Amino acid sequence: MQTEDKFLAVGVVLTAAVGALLLLAMRNTGVAPSADAFTPRLPANVTRAQAIGNNYADEESSRRPFVIVEFGDYDCPPCRSVQAPLQKFLQAHAATCGLVFRHLPLEMHPGAFKAATFAEAAREQGQFWPMHDLLYQNGGRLAPKDVKRYARTLHLNWPALRSAAVTTGKARVRADMQTASALDVHATPPLLLCEPGGSVRSIAFQELEAAVE
Repeated sequence: MQTEDKFLAVGVVLTAAVGALLLLAMRNTGVAPSADAFTPRLPANVTRAQAIGNNYADEESSRRPFVIVEFGDYDCPPCRSVQAPLQKFLQAHAATCGLVFRHLPLEMHPGAFKAATFAEAAREQGQFWPMHDLLYQNGGRLAPKDVKRYARTLHLNWPALRSAAVTTGKARVRADMQTASALDVHATPPLLLCEPGGSVRSIAFQELEAAVE
């Protein structure tokens, strides 16, 4: 009986430890318990204009027949992992498919919101996508000193960048978060596909190839 009790106690400890590790992993990565979180059920009659948003309507990519709208978080590992295959897909379908990136910094990633405001501030100096790429390539290193280093790499005006981050940058990120909430998008990285007929649907990355043919 003593040996059995010992094994039982060890089993309880191991079970608790595994559960704690799983919870910690979900908190640190932003991975939701269900894969359905990445293909959310959108409300009925979502419009192309609503999915793309007023702030991005003038971008060249938003005028392609197909537009992928990605809601992302710069401190989200699943978001980082989708960047390279998504860019490869877009290069192969450059004539018909564009990408609009919208921000959804999660509460569990405290540095993600500020990083997003700096990315939008970089847009005002014509460097949104280079800053976007650096933030993902250096995932997890989103402290102000890190962002300042990325800005130096891109030869950005740091005082102007810092000022824009707390004004237009913050406003644009807040607008994206409000849209995500209205669309019942609460986890990252969901992809929405705006189709030529005006319909908008949530789509898994693996389904994009067949959808845009």
